[in-house]
Amino acid sequence: MKYFLLLFFSTFLFSAELFLSRELGTTVKLGETIEVNWILKYQPGVELFNESEVLKFDIKELGDKLHFSNINRDSEMLNGEVAGVLSITPLEVFDPDNFSIKSDNLYIKLNFSNIKFDFTPVDGLSAFTIIQDANVQNRNSFYFYVFLIYILIFALIGFRYFYQKIQYIKELKSKKSAYLEKQNYFYNLISSAKDRVSIERIYLERASWQPFFNVNSELLESFFDELNKHQFKMKWTEREFTSVKSKLIKLQDSIRQNNGI
Repeated sequence: MKYFLLLFFSTFLFSAELFLSRELGTTVKLGETIEVNWILKYQPGVELFNESEVLKFDIKELGDKLHFSNINRDSEMLNGEVAGVLSITPLEVFDPDNFSIKSDNLYIKLNFSNIKFDFTPVDGLSAFTIIQDANVQNRNSFYFYVFLIYILIFALIGFRYFYQKIQYIKELKSKKSAYLEKQNYFYNLISSAKDRVSIERIYLERASWQPFFNVNSELLESFFDELNKHQFKMKWTEREFTSVKSKLIKLQDSIRQNNGI
């Protein structure tokens, strides 16, 4: 009758059992971390949890006295069992032979095999300090990688900006160099005109060279008007040539002064 009552209450008290084991016998101190094999078995006949709820169950939330980390699941739910490998770290003194955990409405009894506990803190440090240091270290590593990612993103953005800026400056210099080269070519065309052919060439190429100079419109029109009076004649007299040349000289002086050449 006594054994029947124990079996009866254990069936309803514990809805699952967590078996933690090592192949070889191991002693773990308070705050020390070891890797163990685990099997989570659910009691048959417990209707409180269906398979979907079991699969959603997070073993990380188990207990304050025993810390779970690096949890790996080797198998999916099969016949009420799921297994894997995890790391455990004892944080407080507890009775390994009578240790259970409640997570939400799930009661879990823990069974240890080939694992003994020495609740002396590692190197005189408290388990709380050890776990806190590990958590801080992990948190700092996470922030470092996030910071590094942001630095890389800003570096790429900065590189792209300066690269485009340099290319833009190079393009401006190239355009300016080409502009100055053409301006110099047309200035030589205008300033070196000394005979009828070179003077008439100024008129023929007027559409090409005018955009490159700040020109006095009155002097330009005066030169073109005077040139149009004579350019269709077979020959120019000395007086006609002098008249056209004088208008050209005034235009040349104006272009030189207005354009700082």
